[in-house]
Amino acid sequence: QFNHLLLSPLTVLSAPTVVMHGTLLLLPLTIAVVAASGVSVLQPPSNRIAAALPRQGFELRSSACPRSTHGLATITPVYQQSLKLFGVQLGAATSFAISLAATANGLNRFAHFFTLGYGLSIASMAAAGLAAAKITTPAAFMHNVGLLLHGVRMSAFVAERDRSSSWKDRDAILAELDAKYGKKERLLPWAAYAAFYGLLYSPGLCHLRNPSLASSVFRPLFAYGITGLGLALQWGGLALEAVADHQKQAFKRELRAAGKPDTWCNTGLYSRIRHPNYLGEQLFWIGSALAGLPAMNSGVQLIAGGLGTAGILSTMRAAEAKLESKQRAKYGGIKRGLGYKEYIDSTGSLLPKF
Repeated sequence: QFNHLLLSPLTVLSAPTVVMHGTLLLLPLTIAVVAASGVSVLQPPSNRIAAALPRQGFELRSSACPRSTHGLATITPVYQQSLKLFGVQLGAATSFAISLAATANGLNRFAHFFTLGYGLSIASMAAAGLAAAKITTPAAFMHNVGLLLHGVRMSAFVAERDRSSSWKDRDAILAELDAKYGKKERLLPWAAYAAFYGLLYSPGLCHLRNPSLASSVFRPLFAYGITGLGLALQWGGLALEAVADHQKQAFKRELRAAGKPDTWCNTGLYSRIRHPNYLGEQLFWIGSALAGLPAMNSGVQLIAGGLGTAGILSTMRAAEAKLESKQRAKYGGIKRGLGYKEYIDSTGSLLPKF
């Protein structure tokens, strides 16, 4: 019920600020729990017990462990569990279908394919996966909760940004997109975006289906290390982008309240890095891919996860370059203490200058 409330489009659209600030409050608490739990968060429970038992004794789908009574399976690792929600098997096809539904509003407003639909797709797929998983490990759970929070936060951020007066100059560009793509012309982009978001989520889905990292190409200790590194990057990136977006929105809000003209943000994280939100987004997806990598045990899964991660990283790099060019043209002639050129010279695009 909590997931349904959290993911309700009406809830997200009517209270974006509450969702964003709630995420900011949850992040340090969750990260602290992960840090305090140590390596036990990354390891399946009762490894030594499981090693001494025959495989069929604790595999979720075996006749020795009926689905109706999990018994031993709840305290020992499972190899591959079948994820079913309302009797429907979760996999690539269902992820695509969920993403199609989440991005359907792009048929009315084309930009929603890659703005609001992006966040709703990731959040919806992660929520479905978490609801379908009968047994999981803390690492797989944290991986998918991170994906869920990221999707909810992005949806809330986009909703608030679209209502903000400081973004009204985008209306002309959005109207141009809507005029360029008719209803029929939007069908192919709709399917392409839905498939792309399915690829992005695939490491999280693999992690839920194989929570104990069985049959991994990596040795167990190395596999746990990769998953731990991935979770650290994922949650660190989520915190970074949330703080960066909050700081930039607060800066712009203060400008509007004071009646001052629009200018670049150079406070907080932006005093050292020009695009900390883009850095956080890229760290998040690299971390998600690493966290799910040891759970992948087929070439198709590796290719799907690799394509999704490479796609989002290349997209973010292209968006960063486009924003750099746009800001140079917009702010290049403005003098505010140091000029924009001096600001660029003293900061890094994604990493600080020392």
